[in-house]
Amino acid sequence: MMNPSTFEIIAMASDKSFDPNNYAQEAQEKTVDIFANPNTAKAYEPGSVLKVMTMAGGLDSGSVTAATEETFPAFIEIQGHKIWTWDKKAHGKENMTQVLETSNNVGIIFVQQRMGKSTFYDYFRDRFGFGEKTGIDLDSESAGKLVPLKQMQDVEAANIAFGQGIAATPLQVVASFAAIGNQGKMFEPQIVKEIIEHKGDKKEIKDIKPKFVRQVVSPETAEIIKTMMEDVVLYGYGKEAQVSGYRIAGKSGTAQIPGPGGYLEDKTIHSFVGLAPAEDPKFVILVKLDEPATSPWASYTATSVFSEMASYLF
Repeated sequence: MMNPSTFEIIAMASDKSFDPNNYAQEAQEKTVDIFANPNTAKAYEPGSVLKVMTMAGGLDSGSVTAATEETFPAFIEIQGHKIWTWDKKAHGKENMTQVLETSNNVGIIFVQQRMGKSTFYDYFRDRFGFGEKTGIDLDSESAGKLVPLKQMQDVEAANIAFGQGIAATPLQVVASFAAIGNQGKMFEPQIVKEIIEHKGDKKEIKDIKPKFVRQVVSPETAEIIKTMMEDVVLYGYGKEAQVSGYRIAGKSGTAQIPGPGGYLEDKTIHSFVGLAPAEDPKFVILVKLDEPATSPWASYTATSVFSEMASYLF
């Protein structure tokens, strides 16, 4: 949970965890992996939540507008690989807002191809910062993984457009959405708010100011994409994230998990990222569930967790 105005971390939690008061015993019984903070140190393939970043790049570069329409088939073939819509059905004519509402893989690839690989890469790496560390004041941060532009095949770019074939930390994902909620401005994520030093009877307080990094997209683009995400929650696969009386902007994602011989069967990661209240976001929350068993789709799992948390916060 992050404040998108300052990129301050409001809350961060993960499971499974360990008891820091009993470190020696925990170290004997568990692998060293348990001591890493997965929110900052472990990258995963986020899936369809990153369609928002692709769409933001498409809008900001002028490659598409929210009203751009196209007729989309059930699959697209790129370099001999068929890439299907999530439900393996043709979605027909959709505008770009509807592409996000229906989480259309073929539709988001259309946006990526309109941009071209070079512009697409610029937004993902040089603007949103995927493939590089955020600079948060915590140890052992992972940079994630984004294939270099010179090595990126057309099919890889298509997969990355809907959040597969790219590895990002939960923190990187939250930061990218926080930039959308902050008029396109990216700051360095921040844990420490102030440092208090006592020198005799004197107390010195040093405030840690938010550190501006860059303008990711224009304020106009950020506002448009935020409105599109509101429609995802109102009319698309984010309905379970709604909170009565409040405006929510968000996107869910159901991501496959890579294994030794390809993606694992029947195992997925569910995510939902939401900005709220949408008109003036006070927080951005990522809910990430590893291999949930109650439903195959994040639109029924991570979204409801977000709704419960947002209700409590409001």
